[in-house]
Amino acid sequence: MTERRETGRGRKDNRPRRPRSRHGNSRTPARPPADDWSQGERIAKYLARCGVASRRQCEALIEAGKVSVNGKRLTTPAFKVTGRETIRVDRKIVS
Repeated sequence: MTERRETGRGRKDNRPRRPRSRHGNSRTPARPPADDWSQGERIAKYLARCGVASRRQCEALIEAGKVSVNGKRLTTPAFKVTGRETIRVDRKIVS
């Protein structure tokens, strides 16, 4: 590769340039913060983060009927939790 040379033709005000989006609009859409727990997190991911088992193994436990949330047994991993619920795996409370 060749070395880049300064041409002396910069911006007059010496401000750094903002990156442009692909669609010509210089404003990027606002994203929610990464730690926004208001919508909850899928139960298998939550259990995996708590150290119960891997995410795939947690999904298998849910389908086997060994996971309950607030006293109701789950049959599908398509369930979101916020961490304030009482979650049990094989009758043991997950903290």
